[in-house]
Amino acid sequence: MPLITNGGDHSAESLAVTTAEQLLPIDPAVVDGQYMAHATARLAIAQALIVHHEQHRAAALALVEQDPAAFTAIAGAIAPDVTSALNDVKAAVAGTHWADAFSGGEAERRALSVISTHLATTIHTAVQAAARVSDASEAADFLAQHHGI
Repeated sequence: MPLITNGGDHSAESLAVTTAEQLLPIDPAVVDGQYMAHATARLAIAQALIVHHEQHRAAALALVEQDPAAFTAIAGAIAPDVTSALNDVKAAVAGTHWADAFSGGEAERRALSVISTHLATTIHTAVQAAARVSDASEAADFLAQHHGI
């Protein structure tokens, strides 16, 4: 699932919460006793993902700060570390009812896809925020290319 934002700068916490919501959605029909356990597991996932969103955001900002040409090449410059993030998600729910929810086959592929897409969005929104305040012509090119600005 894609991570859709309003184009603004977003905190690692808010991005991690959204990623966790897509990784472990809570069915509205869940009974009360299970709801809290489900919400607690989702919170643990979000907490595990915060550092990954922070690291990817920081790497993107450092790259464009060092080299303004990176604004136009950011898409291929930083590869999201989805394996590490998924391992942290698995560790966050180890010993719970959801311990196997992210392992093997389709479940693992889906989780990797969500994490990859969301970390790529983290990188993109960080670069977009930096481009909006940069005087570099590459920043203007980035905004024109990706946002029609």
